[in-house]
Amino acid sequence: MKLLLVLTATIDPGAMTFTVRMDPTIRMADYCNALKQWSNWRESSPWPVDIIFCENSGYPLDNLQRVVEGRKAIRFIQFDGNKYPSVLGKGYGEAKILEHVFSADPSVDNYDYCVKCTGRIFVSNATRVLRILESAPDICSLPMSKRGAFVDSRFFVARPKAFRLLLDGLAESINDTAGIYFEHALAAKISEAIRSGKRWTPFHTLPYYIGVSGSTGERLNGVIPGIKHLLKHFCYAVSLYRAYRSDKGLWEVLRC
Repeated sequence: MKLLLVLTATIDPGAMTFTVRMDPTIRMADYCNALKQWSNWRESSPWPVDIIFCENSGYPLDNLQRVVEGRKAIRFIQFDGNKYPSVLGKGYGEAKILEHVFSADPSVDNYDYCVKCTGRIFVSNATRVLRILESAPDICSLPMSKRGAFVDSRFFVARPKAFRLLLDGLAESINDTAGIYFEHALAAKISEAIRSGKRWTPFHTLPYYIGVSGSTGERLNGVIPGIKHLLKHFCYAVSLYRAYRSDKGLWEVLRC
């Protein structure tokens, strides 16, 4: 099983709405820390992994390139993709980054799975989370939120063809100012893919994120977040057990 990890990045967000962590220098440090951790994870991964780091603001990437200097299978893609109405929000830009990766690099179709992660964070239990891919789903993510049609878009996985289905019209349906975020659009696209016959499977382990939220500025890891993660994971495991015993489809009944 060969994986492509796609890390999305906007080092200089400009006047982006709904973003607290705005300083490009601070954001660059976040990206460097996360990329270093992903690069180290790649070396010990049980599967072959290539990494694409795609950035859309044109900010110099020298620091990032130095972080992984000498490391193999890490590619940088950069394009001018942050000049859109800021009212659409960062989710629109992130969806466009993914579109650009799939259009600019035809090699994505050579992988078994494309793993998308927001570039400023690292998933410390990624190997355990991604074990579910050995059951050969088309799409894998956390389930919809209990609060509604909302899927965690920071980390999800799909086969290349299924990923293209998710991207079709995804960006155009996002408008943060109107309250339609990447997470809402992704939930709708996954529902659509399931109806078309694609097999969706939930992660069996909750991803544990390392980093700082760009939207709120809150640290995602540490003692308190760690305790909350353990409690949430226990509740999630119970929900998974009940969902698998249900006669209904997992997508319809499982909530996170």
